[in-house]
Amino acid sequence: MMIKWVGYHTVTGEITAITVSIFIATFFNTAILLLLADANVDQVKFISWIPGLKGPFPDLIEQWYIIIAPSLIMTMVINAFYAYIDFGISFGTAALFKCLD
Repeated sequence: MMIKWVGYHTVTGEITAITVSIFIATFFNTAILLLLADANVDQVKFISWIPGLKGPFPDLIEQWYIIIAPSLIMTMVINAFYAYIDFGISFGTAALFKCLD
């Protein structure tokens, strides 16, 4: 990872930087890109020139909730529980290796 190149003096500083960068990347990928990819932004002047933003939904209509919202909700739920799952996997692996010793 590129954050390791920065050379933080403490592990806490490095972990904080990694956590913040993962949060920003996840937020950009789920919230911004997912909404912009399916939005019809013809009436928004400052981003209407971008060719990939001619989606089928001019607003948050019922079809948007049926098609787009489930993937957005699934991503948020996975991100909410991933820290606990990761901790469980790490703790379980450490416990398993202790038992093998």
